Amino acid sequence: MKFSEQAHPALLKISGDDQKGVSGAALENPFFIEVQDANGAAVVGVSVTYTVTSGGGTLSVTSIMTDEHGRAHSTLTLGPELGANTVEVSADGVESTVTFYAIADAESPSIPVDVNGDGSVNILDLVLVASELGNTGADSPADVNGDGVVNILDLVLVAGAFGNPAAAPSRDSGALAMLTVAEVQQWLVQTSELDLTDATSRHGVLFLKQLLAALIPNETTLLPNYPNPFNPETWIPYELATDSDVRITIYDIHGAIVRRLHLGHQRAGYYAEKDRAVYWNGRDGFGERVASGLYFYTLTTSGFSATRKMLIEK
Repeated sequence: MKFSEQAHPALLKISGDDQKGVSGAALENPFFIEVQDANGAAVVGVSVTYTVTSGGGTLSVTSIMTDEHGRAHSTLTLGPELGANTVEVSADGVESTVTFYAIADAESPSIPVDVNGDGSVNILDLVLVASELGNTGADSPADVNGDGVVNILDLVLVAGAFGNPAAAPSRDSGALAMLTVAEVQQWLVQTSELDLTDATSRHGVLFLKQLLAALIPNETTLLPNYPNPFNPETWIPYELATDSDVRITIYDIHGAIVRRLHLGHQRAGYYAEKDRAVYWNGRDGFGERVASGLYFYTLTTSGFSATRKMLIEK
């Protein structure tokens, strides 16, 4: 009995296999693959997926389409521990997968990035470096690279020591309250003007991008004022998903305007803490205290409006 031999689409490793490097650093060569059809011709536009299967490393790309040569690639940043790292690659329409191997054979050199000396690298260290940007002089802990000036390079080195760049602090942690969208955007502008090619710096820039994403809400929201009920003052928090002109209007129970608070043009971000939320002292536009009772407040931005209730008790 004869079996017909029928060719199938194939996924081939082209280059990048069996590399060695420093833990936590990006490998020098990307993992290149090629997708071929049943006749051995390169296939363009095939979806390829890269997956870290051991070692805890991170990939520059996890999903990509094959180019005009039927090829795709992704670069692995080795995991933090010494030992083997593996990456499995699959492609749509191809049954088989391929696995790339790499070894972290040396530990990352230590960098004095614990600026405040509290035993960990965190947002406080970033804030301290940012507060000294432009300062010169010897022996400043914020001068991480020891070049005599505190600049964006020091800040990137601190950011690069945070570990997994995708592990930026969540909004719930409260740590991001010390940073603003404008600050992080400016840092990223400065990094774009530099030729940062080493793994730590690239890691740091990626972390800053994650910070910026964490600082921008997914949607504009008007939040409950606090305290509520209140006497005689309250704070009105909100979140902006985009830069916008912002206005708060306060109405009485009959719909009459009690007070307009024009806040001007504001950047996207979280305006929840007392130093950023809207403050109302319980007075009308003439400076007179308003009577006890139910009031309404409306947040108006470009393309958004929302209203909530609040209660004054005396």
